[in-house]
Amino acid sequence: MKNRLSFEHKKVECEKYKILILAVFEYEPIMARKDLIPKINEHVEKGRLTILKYWFKCFIEGIIENQDVKFTSFLKEKTGYDLDVFKKFNNKIERVIKRNKINTDEEYRDILIYLDNLIQSLNTNKERILHIDTLIAAYDIKIKEI
Repeated sequence: MKNRLSFEHKKVECEKYKILILAVFEYEPIMARKDLIPKINEHVEKGRLTILKYWFKCFIEGIIENQDVKFTSFLKEKTGYDLDVFKKFNNKIERVIKRNKINTDEEYRDILIYLDNLIQSLNTNKERILHIDTLIAAYDIKIKEI
């Protein structure tokens, strides 16, 4: 049986995600959807944690893809929450690399983003870059065969 949160605990978590979403709006003004604030408040009131988590994930997707590490510091300073928003993305990348194979289009996209960021950071780990490039090439061949 799933461990369900009490309604009061859920509302606390909803309030947390409201604060996080509003912080994203402040960090990335282009993402600011003032028209969503009444909806956000409604979801908090009704305890719709899943929706708020999903919206937060959607709003930070570009930040994660760009590996904007300043965002984590901003979140902690602005909200008091110490979240590693890059952890899940980096874990996905490491699983693909350890598996030595890209299985899905989503993994392919994530690996391309990671490789691009790796190269732009002037990372000198050429072996890692070459390994990732090999995985990408193998997936490209697989897709062309389909």
